Amino acid sequence: MNDTSQWLTLDPTEFENDAEQTINGVLFHVSVSPYDMPQAIRGGYDEGTRRFVIEFKYLSREETRTQQVDDHVTLRLGERSHRLYAIEADVEAMGVDGVLLRMEKVIDNLTPSVADRSHPASNYAVAKRVINDKASELWRMSPRTQEMRAMGA
Repeated sequence: MNDTSQWLTLDPTEFENDAEQTINGVLFHVSVSPYDMPQAIRGGYDEGTRRFVIEFKYLSREETRTQQVDDHVTLRLGERSHRLYAIEADVEAMGVDGVLLRMEKVIDNLTPSVADRSHPASNYAVAKRVINDKASELWRMSPRTQEMRAMGA
């Protein structure tokens, strides 16, 4: 994807995932760390990989690792934090309309796999909400996906 692609700035208050939990009779207020809350999102078609890529920007950066989900979806996760930095999807094989639904399922399946780590699964819930909320804007950012949708892909 082109590094000059436009980022959509996010209002963190729109996507807060606060919750209350009672543990051993004590009520706790749990919220997503500002470092796990995406500050911006962008999406676009990468001509080099022939995949639609959704990227998240956070307050801090870290090295990422690639995790292949299946033949059509690849993730980039934070090496230490396990934050979701990018989802790459083979839009040509999956069809434009199938990509967002598939991304939601991928995020849902990520949550249990990291439950035993220090990273809060709520980062994934926020990422899912952001993708759902910004889907139409992400597609509009990519002329290639608009062409594919018009052709019925």
